Amino acid sequence: SPEKTYSIGISVCRASYCVRAVSDWMNHTFDSDQKLSLHLHETNTEEAIEQVLSKESALGIIRMPSFYENYYRQQLESKGLCCEHLMDFTMMLILRTDHPLASLPIIRQEDLYHYTEIVHGDQQSLALSMAHINPLLQGIPSRRIYVYDRGSQIDLLQRLPGTYMWVSPIPLDMVDSYGMCIRSCPLSTVINLDLLIWQKETMENHILHNCIDFLRQYAASLQAHTAKRLSKT
Repeated sequence: SPEKTYSIGISVCRASYCVRAVSDWMNHTFDSDQKLSLHLHETNTEEAIEQVLSKESALGIIRMPSFYENYYRQQLESKGLCCEHLMDFTMMLILRTDHPLASLPIIRQEDLYHYTEIVHGDQQSLALSMAHINPLLQGIPSRRIYVYDRGSQIDLLQRLPGTYMWVSPIPLDMVDSYGMCIRSCPLSTVINLDLLIWQKETMENHILHNCIDFLRQYAASLQAHTAKRLSKT
């Protein structure tokens, strides 16, 4: 009812689709006059786990390379947290549609060396960022820009010719509106997992149940549309 204030915290990995999915869920679930207190944290996997454990957030979306899945599932179980598969994917490249690499049939590692990579600043460990793409990759691009805010990465991609970024699936209308394109790359061999996490007792909360169902359907739809788009490139 509009009189009741729904309060919920959600911690998500830094991915455009997570924020979009939560926004769409809110539009779908709550009337405009519904009293609502939503705390949306964009953070890394370890922080999201801590925030769900401390009940700062009721729900988390965490990300890992699939070869860490058993480690994380055991860790979550030992902490009494539930987890469920949300999406699996290999990292893709996002770049401007007029980027010289956009027209190549296959993008190789040596092709990327001539261009500027944009990376999340809190993944400064090369081993960590490479673990999501290909742990066997060697060498750092000669030009790198570290960003600490997801909004600024799009500005940089748009304004600096020759920049690129490794990304998880992004809503395609966002890709198009930014004048970008997504490309698969044979360098990207690691399957990554996004998992939903929550505390067992919070499952009695029907709002949380509703959110999990919505996010699951959203991720499945995004994955299908992304695969279709990539098959045309």
